[in-house]
Amino acid sequence: MKMTAECYRSELPGRALPYLQFLPADYDPAKTYPLVIFLCGLGECGEDLDLLTVHGFPKHARAGEEYPFILVTPQIPTNQVWFAYIETLNDWLDHLTSVLPVDKNRLYLTGLSNGGIGTWLWAPVQTHIQPLYRHIYSPCTDPYTAPVQTHIQPLYRPIYSPYTDTYTAPVQTH
Repeated sequence: MKMTAECYRSELPGRALPYLQFLPADYDPAKTYPLVIFLCGLGECGEDLDLLTVHGFPKHARAGEEYPFILVTPQIPTNQVWFAYIETLNDWLDHLTSVLPVDKNRLYLTGLSNGGIGTWLWAPVQTHIQPLYRHIYSPCTDPYTAPVQTHIQPLYRPIYSPYTDTYTAPVQTH
């Protein structure tokens, strides 16, 4: 995959969103591609985009694994959390779908730790994005992050698993 460093400049004051973009090796701007967004964890926040390639899809893409989709992974400043960036993420997604040949019916979201929490918080807002099952990790069973559970509950729509090419209903937690 071809990796480039990009930066989205939000119209919101002081909100820039640097990110890595990975395009398939056979990228053709005349075709449309699924879009996978990978939200990083706290350990990958900061100003060093190389940190974004420590885990998950970005790690494997940088190592040479090819995917049949466009992969983007944004970075927020150190000690920030994704729920504070929902509005910026909304604007950024609008930007991505306007400048990249993205199939708007195949938008997927996943994340690690803080990015997993961000996935569960952003997915109910962006109802046309499918969370990627088996890639989302968030410490939602930890009492410290238990308030996130109130945001997970409204997400009663299927979650896509690229491994089995199936959709699964989220597990209810009461």
